[in-house]
Amino acid sequence: MKTKRIRRFRERWMKRSRRDLFTRIRLRLTLTYSGMLIFILLLFTLIVFGVLFMVIFKEQNSLVQAQADAEVTRYQDLLQHVPFGGGQPPDVAEQADPEGMRFFTYIVNADGRLVYGEERMPDVRSPLSLQLADWVPEQGENQLATLHLPRRHGELWLLLAGRAIYQNGQLAGVLYTGNDVSYYWEVLTSLAEVMLILVALFGILSTVVGQRMAARAMVPIKSSYLKQQQFVADASHELRTPLAVLKSSIDVLDLEEGDRLSDVSQLVLADMKDEVQSMSKLVADLLTLARSDSGGVDLYLQPFDLVSTAEQIVRLRQSLAQEKGIELALDAPSPLSLTGDQERIKQLLAILLDNALAYTPSGGRVRVAVTAEHTSNGMVRTAVVCVEDTGIGIPLEDQERIFERFYRVEAARTRAVGGTGIGLAIARWIVEAHKGMIEVQSDPGTGSTFTVRLPVRK
Repeated sequence: MKTKRIRRFRERWMKRSRRDLFTRIRLRLTLTYSGMLIFILLLFTLIVFGVLFMVIFKEQNSLVQAQADAEVTRYQDLLQHVPFGGGQPPDVAEQADPEGMRFFTYIVNADGRLVYGEERMPDVRSPLSLQLADWVPEQGENQLATLHLPRRHGELWLLLAGRAIYQNGQLAGVLYTGNDVSYYWEVLTSLAEVMLILVALFGILSTVVGQRMAARAMVPIKSSYLKQQQFVADASHELRTPLAVLKSSIDVLDLEEGDRLSDVSQLVLADMKDEVQSMSKLVADLLTLARSDSGGVDLYLQPFDLVSTAEQIVRLRQSLAQEKGIELALDAPSPLSLTGDQERIKQLLAILLDNALAYTPSGGRVRVAVTAEHTSNGMVRTAVVCVEDTGIGIPLEDQERIFERFYRVEAARTRAVGGTGIGLAIARWIVEAHKGMIEVQSDPGTGSTFTVRLPVRK
């Protein structure tokens, strides 16, 4: 009954994992589709708003420049008959503004004193004078200004222009003029608000469309994923039998004919044994991954001593460490009882230790430490296993992906030491199946430390 409950739990857990995987993929596709549509809509909105702004204010710029040129020309003609600051007849200003667009006209002498002023609203002179105080206009220069007036007038947007006035070839003053463009600004603001609302509505619509498109795209993805799982499981299972037959045949041949074979033949036979063993391990790893995806791997939970298990794995690899000139040590001061699948924990420790030995050069050091984290009342809460090496290390950008299937940091480096990129994926699966956590800390050229935390269950 306990085994059946564990199997049902494993099946539910794997189904939930697959759903989470497909949900993340669908969400990513939805964000991609809707993000592209929203980006296109925002870009279209900005282009339309920019074109309208340029068209409207280009026309207004031309109008206020023509108005300023006309007024300064007429005023300089007037200076031929009256002294500077003697006033401007009303008909001159009206002739300079035949369309009635002018909001104000100021004339300031060379000392900055206002000698002539006319505006539609008398109470704008003070804020408008402050706006013009620090502005020395150049030829053809315009300025868009905002005036915050008393509440009964609100906010005004003015397009300003200025022209220098000369008398007898010398600078006599500056003429300032401006038109009220508040209406055009309000129209553009209202248009921008409407367009943003439309973008938001289209954004919601594009999200719905993106979800449907992602759902359609997920159909072949799910189908391909399930077929790939089934193929790996079937292929791995079918390969185990011929590999077992081949291994047995080689063992028989070595037992019966080994003494009569030449040195070259014995070397070839030894190489065949190694390759068959490597292929058997690869097929077993692939079958483990395929069964873990389908929920077909059962965990046989039972209490065992984690320290003695780690001692066994380290002892079996001492000869390999000595051949490579690597110092291999175990730091486990006391027994530590853990409830879990002992064979899977052995596989986990073997994967981490084999990786450490593979990527540590001669003269390096590999250390396995088993410790325990306690609760406040002194009970053992978590078993911690650290595998530390002084190898070549892992770049920071690759540390988050090394637990992915078939991911390898550098192809050239992996070819030099062998490996398929599925060992750490199996290690992460074993840890997660035991409700634990695995993490890595590494510095290139210094070494790596893999830390596994497993809850101690009773």
